[in-house]
Amino acid sequence: MHLSGFGSFFVDEKLKLSNSLSVLFHQSVRRDFLVEHFKLGSDYPFISEGVEKRNIYDFYSLILYDMSKNRKSRLYLSMGFGYSGINTAHKVI
Repeated sequence: MHLSGFGSFFVDEKLKLSNSLSVLFHQSVRRDFLVEHFKLGSDYPFISEGVEKRNIYDFYSLILYDMSKNRKSRLYLSMGFGYSGINTAHKVI
């Protein structure tokens, strides 16, 4: 999970393709309180410019393979991609 404030909202949609193969779409909206920006100063090395309070969005898509033999528990092998941190105003390459 994410280091965020309380009140994260998650939506999952799972499409079953066969008994053992499915596709999962996941979206989360979270309120982040833990991003603080600093600027360098000559008298003190770090001066706070404040803490951001934003809604941050994450999107994931996964292909799930159900490896379970008994139906009392589930074991999935998954592969997918995601795009997270939308609306953070940070660019990471």
